Amino acid sequence: MNRFQYGSTWVKSDFHLHTIKDKEFEYINNTEYPDENVFPKEYIEALKNAGIGLGVITNHNKFNKGEFDCLRKQGKKEEIYLLPGAELYISGGSEGIHILVVFSDDWISGEDYISKFIDSLFPGVSRTQVYNDTRSKFSLEQMVGMLDDYHKDYFLVFAHANSSHGIFDSMKPGAAMQTIKTIATTGTGESRIIAFQKLSDTTSELFPQFELAPPARVEGSDPKMMENVGHSKNSCWLKIGAPSFDAVKLAIAEHETRILLDAPPVTKHSYIKSISFDGGFLSGTKLSFSPELNNLIGIRGSGKSAILEMIRYAFDLPLPEKIEDCVYKEGLRKHAIGSGGRVEILVSNEIGNEYKISRTFNRSPEVLFNGEIVPNLRSTSVIHRPLFFGQKELTARNEDFYSNLIDRLVGDKLSNIRKKINEKKLFVTDLLSKINRLGSLEDQKVTIQASIAENTLKLSQFDQFNVKERLSTQTDFNTDERTLKNVREKYNDYKNIITEAITSIQTLDIKCSLSERNKNFQHKIDQFATTAEQILSSLFDTLSKVSNLLFNIDLVIADFSREKDKSFEETDQIKRELEAQIRASGFISNINLEEYPLLQDKILQDREQLKLLENKSKNKEIYLSNLNTALSELGELWREEFRTIQTELNRINESQNAVNITSEYCMDKKQYLAYMQSTFKGSRISSSTFSQLIEKYVDFIEMYRNFNECCNSISGDNTKLAFEKAFEEHIDDLLCYQVPNKYCITYNGRDITSLSLGQRASAMILFILSQQDNDLIIIDQPEDDLDNQTIYQDVIKTVMNVKPNIQFIFATHNANIPVLGDSEMVHCCSATEEAGITHINIKSGSLDDATIRDQIITIMEGGHDAFERRKEIYKLWKNQK
Repeated sequence: MNRFQYGSTWVKSDFHLHTIKDKEFEYINNTEYPDENVFPKEYIEALKNAGIGLGVITNHNKFNKGEFDCLRKQGKKEEIYLLPGAELYISGGSEGIHILVVFSDDWISGEDYISKFIDSLFPGVSRTQVYNDTRSKFSLEQMVGMLDDYHKDYFLVFAHANSSHGIFDSMKPGAAMQTIKTIATTGTGESRIIAFQKLSDTTSELFPQFELAPPARVEGSDPKMMENVGHSKNSCWLKIGAPSFDAVKLAIAEHETRILLDAPPVTKHSYIKSISFDGGFLSGTKLSFSPELNNLIGIRGSGKSAILEMIRYAFDLPLPEKIEDCVYKEGLRKHAIGSGGRVEILVSNEIGNEYKISRTFNRSPEVLFNGEIVPNLRSTSVIHRPLFFGQKELTARNEDFYSNLIDRLVGDKLSNIRKKINEKKLFVTDLLSKINRLGSLEDQKVTIQASIAENTLKLSQFDQFNVKERLSTQTDFNTDERTLKNVREKYNDYKNIITEAITSIQTLDIKCSLSERNKNFQHKIDQFATTAEQILSSLFDTLSKVSNLLFNIDLVIADFSREKDKSFEETDQIKRELEAQIRASGFISNINLEEYPLLQDKILQDREQLKLLENKSKNKEIYLSNLNTALSELGELWREEFRTIQTELNRINESQNAVNITSEYCMDKKQYLAYMQSTFKGSRISSSTFSQLIEKYVDFIEMYRNFNECCNSISGDNTKLAFEKAFEEHIDDLLCYQVPNKYCITYNGRDITSLSLGQRASAMILFILSQQDNDLIIIDQPEDDLDNQTIYQDVIKTVMNVKPNIQFIFATHNANIPVLGDSEMVHCCSATEEAGITHINIKSGSLDDATIRDQIITIMEGGHDAFERRKEIYKLWKNQK
């Protein structure tokens, strides 16, 4: 694997290495190679075992180009990069000074200028007579001048600065600091790159007293034998993005952010490792990403936004609110991977496990772990709180932009409370549904009572003929038959309840297996399972008994029916006698004895229905009481959500000084009014009436609880009726509508709505960055509304501070962001078209890569100015070119 596949990375380095060509280095008591291939292999293997990825060969007072070339060639096979150097013994102080000179490749390109330079330090002495303890007659200042005369690049490392032959050992601190100050600036006024090995903390504190910047500190093993190679008391790590002299020199120049004297911290946030495409104009493209700052650069139309939008698509992140933006970006997605195309993203989570997010066009995303699909795992679950802002989305002016922004930033902190809110809403709508199904019970009761009265009056016509007593047998049989059928239905319900219970229990898996560690609990758990099985078995027995009861009840009902049929003969005789009596009386001619039992049945049915309605009335009262309680609980949940948001906003406000956010509970009257007008559309109620109501009532729950007062406050009977009707029709939605909170965002004390687009964008970016609770932040062209000064003063400084803990992926055509932000990975995008087909070309690498630097200077807006800002770095790169 390429060490720099994911851009700039921490590389363990050794700046002070000796080899067999050094007279102090012991190697099997030989001074020459028994086999010229053996030593380089063993040496590189020793560096590899020590974890060294970058080393400087610094033999005493000498340089052997043949050996170095052999070692470098062997090192490249193991991705170990070696730089040419020498440890020189220079005059100065009481005992002389050891200094390491690290040379660029120009010194060994063709002719060996390093050895030529070393020879010049020891005039009149042959190479074979120059030993480790041979001191040059030239001072440090003179040596630097001699180096400059070659007009080739190099940098200096003071070896074991506080130990024997170190500058602070051979010279008094004041003299040493003055010497360092003298050589710290070149003849052209540029800062000379200097580092120190084994420099104490106490000595480091002297530098500011002499108006010198804090020193760059490096380490090296200074080995005298193979066992010591790469093993120093303190480790040294450089953050570089390419195996080059310039990258190392740049790291020393920016040592505060690019050098560590301890192992670098492990990446603890989740991040995207790579993205690849199959289909569309992105087909075959693969990009790797650093866990820190990544930039996609290129001119407009080079494919930057398409790549970012595919990341949004893979993670199923929401599109912007504007319909036209959604249409454009959905079209961009299809163009990017085409019909049937696929995007795949490799993700590392917080503990380093790798997941693959795969999404085929027009299908849902899939999450894979070890090549297997993880069911029901959302793609956003493997990246902690990803944030995505497309072009212009940071400066959108739609009414709910800021509430949506805050929701995106703190939304997952609200997931539990919002789950409770949704559950409570469902409970409210369920109660409303039950209440609605009950309808107007009073009207139903009046209708039934009238029916009972009417049928009772009809029955009274039969009383003068003593019909009730004479047909009591038929009446009793009819009444008892209905009673038996009701009892039979209840036993059947009894059976159904037991059957459902058995079915539910059978779906439960109550058996379990404990680990070997806790096998002593297994026996008890098994006993519980056995008991549960016995209980289930007893339920089956109970079900069988109830089924038998039903069978016997059916037998009784059959016997009863036969008795009823027998009684009809006697009843028929009585009916004939009654009919004759009625006809003989001549008083009532329209009495029909067949109607008598029907009237009795209808009265009994109505009384049962009336009883049921009475029970329903009680239930409705309970439902209404429960609804009132549920609405109070819903309101309390909304308040709890608001308090959680307030806590998060307070944290944000305290984390920085530029942006301040205040919030008011349920005070977005503008959206409240808009929702009411939309819901009551067609009711012909005036806007002034709506405005009057929302000023008086904080939400629709308050309107509902004070409904009579609310209706009476509305002028005009027709308007009042229209309001009552519309409220009743939409009561489910109205009672569950949460009036939005109102947010006010100020930037440097000014309301953000009064600021320019650039100031608003700057405020929004600072607001987002201040969270430090999002593992991934993606912004498409954040500079569109920002001037370069704002980018540097506000945005870049913040990004530099937080990027070790947050992955950033920016698409930009402004050079300030990658250059000033010291981007770990840069993807240079360009587009070509052949026969009407677009092709995307990607060149990837860090700022340490010369090809990437050339691209930035050549194609990006403000490339030259960006490097002027980063003056020291720009001069290094310009000199190289």
